[in-house]
Amino acid sequence: MDAQSLEQAVRATELLGVLLEHGPDQKLPELTSDDWDHAGRVGFEFTSLGEAGIREALEAQIRKFDDASGTPGARKIFGCFYRALAYSKSLKEPGDIARILREVITENVAMPAGAKVLGVELRKRRLHTVASLAKEQDLDSRTLSDVLVAAGVIPDKAPAHYPIPVEQGRDIAGRTKRTVTVSSLWKNMDFTRPIVDQLFVDRLLTPIFYGRPGTKGRTQKAVEREELAMLVGKLHAKAVELGAETDGLVPVSKAAEKAKVPAITVVHMILGGFLERLFRLAGQDGVTALRVDPVEIKQHRTACSEGFSPMGAFSSLKISKTIGWCLADRSPEEVSLPVNWIVGPEEGHRIPRFDPAVVADFKARFIHPVRIAELHGLQLSEVVSRLKRWGVRPAVSEAEVGEDFYRIRDLKSDLFN
Repeated sequence: MDAQSLEQAVRATELLGVLLEHGPDQKLPELTSDDWDHAGRVGFEFTSLGEAGIREALEAQIRKFDDASGTPGARKIFGCFYRALAYSKSLKEPGDIARILREVITENVAMPAGAKVLGVELRKRRLHTVASLAKEQDLDSRTLSDVLVAAGVIPDKAPAHYPIPVEQGRDIAGRTKRTVTVSSLWKNMDFTRPIVDQLFVDRLLTPIFYGRPGTKGRTQKAVEREELAMLVGKLHAKAVELGAETDGLVPVSKAAEKAKVPAITVVHMILGGFLERLFRLAGQDGVTALRVDPVEIKQHRTACSEGFSPMGAFSSLKISKTIGWCLADRSPEEVSLPVNWIVGPEEGHRIPRFDPAVVADFKARFIHPVRIAELHGLQLSEVVSRLKRWGVRPAVSEAEVGEDFYRIRDLKSDLFN
């Protein structure tokens, strides 16, 4: 405040105090001299701390509108405080308080380019709402909202005015336009549904915005067109074109059935260069265009199927693929699941497998609340409550891998009896 005139410092302090004490709808002429004195004392708690204190107060005011319906703007949120700084005839130059308010507004409230904030024009948009971003990018607002939630950019059930950084929002919107939904993969791209599911589990395709542990929603089941094209391109590049169906050659799914292996194992064999007899029917796309020899699949079955598949390992531990891969990515930490990679003739491709002994050892040493609840016939909420009540800390937290894992040795025998 030392850099302000006395009039500026006093007026800014009193106006801030009015906002905090009486709210944005207060009419200033209705305040008594005692009201102004009290407002000055309230405001001084923040203006005496300088810009940091003022920002704290103003940002707290914005948070009061987190659950508001519609899209409240700066004038609605700050009301009398904003109007006094913008239109006051008695205070021609309000001082640095105006700059601070302007910056807080532009950092927290979505406004289009050209909008004026306390008399200064906003040169370019800094923030979007879901609605404004959807309009700009010509996307369905509900779909975009789902994607933004899954990406962790906005919270679930975010209010309509929730601010989205422009560049981040545009990047995600662009990726959304480039995605192919899982349903279209098996309907239009000649993929079978089981193969698609296994492609995601084995990380041959990356679900869009699936990186955040525990994320739920249909937006997980989409993939970028470029990634999909690369996978199909790799598969087709290894195949010789075939003009018509030939005896002894069958689709990937049929060969997997005959060889008694999952279809994803056959895909891995192709990508890893294990198969010599690999063909593609002319004029067809996707995995179903490929033709392989089931006899050759059987010959490589043992080498490519040693141990557990990711799906088998994660199912054994009763965890999702997201959590399972988070644990795998942590290796060699104490709480982790190391992967045994199988490398074939094409060294650029690796097949993920898990040692059953390692999975069994993990299961014997660590446990998560869902398994505890199943083992002891308790509600999950009761298990969580008892763990907190006894002060049992997880060996690795939900924030790190998507689930709390506890050392079994840390759990007293009578804790869940």
